[in-house]
Amino acid sequence: MPLPSLEILNRIIFQSPFDRQVYLSTLMGEIGLTGFQATRLLTELVEAGVVEVASARCPQCFESIDYVRGDCPNCGHDLFSVSRFEVQGCLSKDNQIEYSKYASDRGEADRFAKRWVQQGHIFYLLIDLAESQIHQEQDSIAYNQFYADIRERVTRKALSKTKYALCLGEIGDCIKLAFMDANDAITALMEIARFIREDNLAANYPTLKGRDAPFPRFDGTLGKISIQGRYDDPKKVLCVTLNGNLDFNDYELTRLFRFDGAIKTQKRIYRDIMVTAWVQDDVLDEMEGWNKIPMVEIEAKAHERSRKSKFGLLTFNGTDIDPFRAVQHPGNYLS
Repeated sequence: MPLPSLEILNRIIFQSPFDRQVYLSTLMGEIGLTGFQATRLLTELVEAGVVEVASARCPQCFESIDYVRGDCPNCGHDLFSVSRFEVQGCLSKDNQIEYSKYASDRGEADRFAKRWVQQGHIFYLLIDLAESQIHQEQDSIAYNQFYADIRERVTRKALSKTKYALCLGEIGDCIKLAFMDANDAITALMEIARFIREDNLAANYPTLKGRDAPFPRFDGTLGKISIQGRYDDPKKVLCVTLNGNLDFNDYELTRLFRFDGAIKTQKRIYRDIMVTAWVQDDVLDEMEGWNKIPMVEIEAKAHERSRKSKFGLLTFNGTDIDPFRAVQHPGNYLS
């Protein structure tokens, strides 16, 4: 299977926040496998002890099936929609309930989207764990548990201090947050830095250790996303994915992702810093006095096209004394 398919399979089996049942048809639809490929893959997963197949009955002749099978051995009926295995969610039972309620609340999403359409833009924060690949290689199970822990803390401790904010996107190693107000985004970054410092997360995950940056440290990109005129119906702006997460996709967001990918922060900045954030000039223009801070021009390329935008760099130390500051020479911290 190509790499994207392996990543999807990893997300299905090991990174699902919820307990769920995965059918042969799930593997076919989400990974893009044929019925034969899905049956073979599930058989190999069972033989390797990765998953355990659940017993099922043929919907036509009610034959009992307790092994991987694409068709009924008795009547030949299609079993892709009944052959399944069960996945244990990476969140605790209590957190699954809380996360599902938060992420799947369509009413809350629609209210946020309505304000977005009325205002014409939101502020979108992408925040990643520094040296994430190194940590995942050190202990992938602890790494997944850490991210589940971080997401729960972001929702409970950081977003609770803001007025209108949503956690967006699929489970993965990039946390995506949307805000109606730029100051709320700064507040959330301050709170994230605070709980990283105060909660001593490194002690909870001793197998995850930083190489060039202390563990855990986060690096973020904050941009302004304008809503396009075609989204005149707020209910069409956000959708709820199969995993129960709110999501949004648009070219404006794609451009922000490209800038995020083009920014590589030097790890030496993290000596006493919990979180760094590259803030786009469009965001700084929304905040009184902030457009005076030093900025550096970032160039992002994709499909032979180049885009440029200016960014300032903020650092957050997780304390009440001088909780964040603007870096005077941000270009010095670009790799």
